[in-house]
Parts: sequence; C-alpha cells; structure tokens
Amino acid sequence: MVGIRLIIIMAIVGGLIAYLADKMGSKIGKKRMSVFGLRPKHTSILLTVLGGTIIAVLTISVMAIASQSARTALFGMEKIQQELKLLNQEKADTTAALEQAKGKVNEQNKKISELDAKIQEAVAENDAMEIKLAQVNDMYSQAQNEVNSLTHSKLQLTNEIDELEKTTEALRKGIINMREGQVYYRAGEVVFAGVMRGGLKHKENIIQMNWLLQNANEAALQRLGVIHDEQKPLQAIWIGKNVVDNAVARLDKSKGNMLFRIRAVANIIVGELAVCDIEMVDNQLIYPDGTLIFSEQYNLGNNGPSYESVLMEFLTQINHNAVKAGVLPDPMTGKVGSMDAATMIEAANSMRRTRGSFILRAYAKGDITTAGPVRVRLEVRSMSNYLGVDPGRSKTGLALVAADGKILSLHIAMTDNLAAELRQFVGSAKLQGIIMGNGTNNKAIGAVLRELYPDLVPELVGEAYSTEEARSLYWQENPPKGWRKLVPLGLLVPPEPLDAYAAVVQVRRWLKKHEEMD
Repeated sequence: MVGIRLIIIMAIVGGLIAYLADKMGSKIGKKRMSVFGLRPKHTSILLTVLGGTIIAVLTISVMAIASQSARTALFGMEKIQQELKLLNQEKADTTAALEQAKGKVNEQNKKISELDAKIQEAVAENDAMEIKLAQVNDMYSQAQNEVNSLTHSKLQLTNEIDELEKTTEALRKGIINMREGQVYYRAGEVVFAGVMRGGLKHKENIIQMNWLLQNANEAALQRLGVIHDEQKPLQAIWIGKNVVDNAVARLDKSKGNMLFRIRAVANIIVGELAVCDIEMVDNQLIYPDGTLIFSEQYNLGNNGPSYESVLMEFLTQINHNAVKAGVLPDPMTGKVGSMDAATMIEAANSMRRTRGSFILRAYAKGDITTAGPVRVRLEVRSMSNYLGVDPGRSKTGLALVAADGKILSLHIAMTDNLAAELRQFVGSAKLQGIIMGNGTNNKAIGAVLRELYPDLVPELVGEAYSTEEARSLYWQENPPKGWRKLVPLGLLVPPEPLDAYAAVVQVRRWLKKHEEMD
C-alpha cells in the first residue's frame, strides 16, 4: 500500500509542478520577460528545463523520504554490492566446507558400517559359542546321567548275579541228571508273545508288563505239565530286572501298540528256570484286509509239477514276502502263519479245474500286523478259455468260458455271417478247446470252426434240456428285480434269446464230465 500511495503523491506533485511551470512559461512568454539577460524564448526554455529538473529532484527526494528501500538504493548500493559479494564468498566457502564435511561424514558412516558388520559377526560367533556351550553342557548332563544309570545298573546286576549264584548253587547237586533230561525250551524259542497298548500311563504299563510276565510263566508251567496253583505260585521263568525296566520304559515312550515276545536265551532243561529275554518291536499294520500279498502265473502243461508242490512253493513265497514286509516269523520255524488241510485241498482242486493254466493270488484275510499270523485267502483264476457254440439255422449262440466255468463274454451271431462275427468275438483270446452242441446245423457250423481253428477239434455235447438249463442260468446271472421277484422263476420269460447261455451250458457240461473223469 505504501508504494501505491507514493506513486499517487508523486504523480500529483509532478503534475502540479508541470502545471505551474507551464503557467509561468506562458506568462513569461506573454509578458516577454527576460532572466539573466536572456531572450524571452530562451527564458521560457530555461524555466521549462528548471521545472523538469525540479520534478525529478522532488520525485527522488519524496521517494528517499518515504521509502527506506529507495534511500538504500540511492545512497547505499555500493555498500550493498560489497556486502553481497562478501556473502557470496562466504556462501561458496560454506558450501565447500559443507561438501568436505559430507565427505568426512560418509567416511565415518562407512567406518560405522564396517564396525556394525564386525559387531554382528562377533555377536553371531558369540551365539554359536553359547549354543556349543549349551550342547556341551547337555552332553555333560547326559553323560552324568548315563554314569549314574550305569552305576545303578551295575548295582542291580551285582544283586542279580548274587541271586543267580544262589539259584545255581541250589540246583548244582542235580545238574548232571538234569543235563541228561528233556529240553523243554530251545534257545530263541518264544515262550509267550503279546501285543500291548502304547500311550498309557506308567502305572498302567506296569500292569500290562505284569500281565505279560504272568502269562509267560503260566505258558512255561503248562509246557512242563505243572498245574498252576494261585495259593502256591511257582516260578518257571527268570528275567533280569533291568530287562523288565527297559521294556516298561520303552512302552512308556511308545505312542502305538507294541509286540513283546519273551524268548529263551538258551536251551532249557526240565528242572531249570527258563532264563529269558524280552524282544520289543512296534506292532505296525503290514497288510490291511484284502491286500494282495503275492500273485503268480502258472502254465504247468501235462508234464509239469504237481498242484500240491506248486501250492507249497507259492505258500513259501508268501512267507518270504511277509517276512520281508515286516511280519515277525517264528524264530524256530521261520514261518509267519499256517493253512489248514481243507483250504489247501480246495485250492489244489481249483487249480486242477483250470487244466494247468491259471493265476494264483493270495489276499490278506483280515488285517495283518507285525505280530502276525498271516492268514490268506487264495484265489485261482483260470487262463484257459473255452469257446462254447450252440448251433442254429438262423442264429448261433457263442460263449467264452474259463476253465473254472466262469462266463467271460456272450454273443449271438447270425449263422450266415458266423465266420466274421466269430473272429471279432474271440479276438486275441487263447482257446483251450471248442465245445459245441450236437443239435441242428452242427455239421455246417463245425466246418466253419475247423476252417478258422484248424488246431482245435470241436467237441460235441448233447443238447438235451439245455434250453431249461440256459433259462435257469440266465436268471442266476440276471436276478429278477421289482415285482418279478415275487413270480416263480419257472413262470418268468427271459427278455432276450438264450442261445449264448445255451453255449455256456454246453461248455459246463463238458468241463464237469472231464472233471469226473480226472
């Protein structure tokens, strides 16, 4: 605002002076006045110049009086310029000093970073040394505990040795007679085995261990033929206390079931205490129910080994696989299970029905664990296929049947196109024989069969009552549903032709006849 007022005042004063100078010039000109002896014209010019000079001087004077900045600009400019030059010089010096200080700061920061890195390395080394020190302290504590444990075990063993010496001294008189007596446990033989639960409390595990030891003692007494009397208990086995304690400790740590087997450490003669040890393993699930344990394909031919010897070899392989998988065998026999005679006879008969070409499979019968025993379900699947043919004038029934009588596939072919449909139906299947009914059109169809399969001679079978058997077979393979269940099978009519099922009947009749002959 001060600048605006100053401009306004200067404009007014300048205009006023110019006006007065103009008036004075006009009057002087009219009156033709003269100053300093000058002509009127020159006097007028002089007054005009003086008026302009006064305006300029007055303007500068008013500015100097009204504004500090104007006074400074008019009278102090050189001083300001000198001060400005000094300030610029100081600024340049200060900037240089600042850059130098920054360089020193960067050097110091670099040194500080190096020191920080060294400090971190030193801290890491210190931490590592503390970890090693803690490990060494732990190892020392463990070693100290082991020394204490060994000292305690030594005392226990010393006491047990004293007890054994007393027992040995008590039995020494009759030792010769006993050595000539009967061995009732051989070295390594299992006296008793049991599966015990893991994850229980210590007291419960002690109860389990007492149960195991009691049953082992009763098993030894039964082997000797001694009747157990609860009023007067007899001891037949001996196991070191440290062995029992280790077994309980192992059971305390276990989360799952464990198998414990009490085994004789040497041959035990009648009259001696059975000195035993405890074998401990985790009782894991080896084969879930239904698991395929072993499978083998056989093609015995006419001069091959007997079915019984094949079965025994197969069972031996099952035993080997089960032991390899983790089932504990009997230490004396090396076996993991047994099979009754009836099952073996049934399996051998099933193999005979295949006429020597079959696949033998063994599946787990129930869950099988480390403790065993291995129980298996045997499956005999024939690889011999028989082509059944039910001849007819317009259509012919075809059936692929396994040697055990199982239906593999069915088809009804048009007799006029029999050769082409027969090739497609049989495909790559290997035929053991061709069985054909001796009914209508069998000679013409037999010629087609001999042409397609020159190495096989069609066997003829009587067709009497084959239709009735085919109807019964159809309902066996396709049981009635819904309301048809309420109707007797003899009154139901199959919804499709039975020619293919009649071909199955021919093959089964032939197989049954030859099975009876064998």
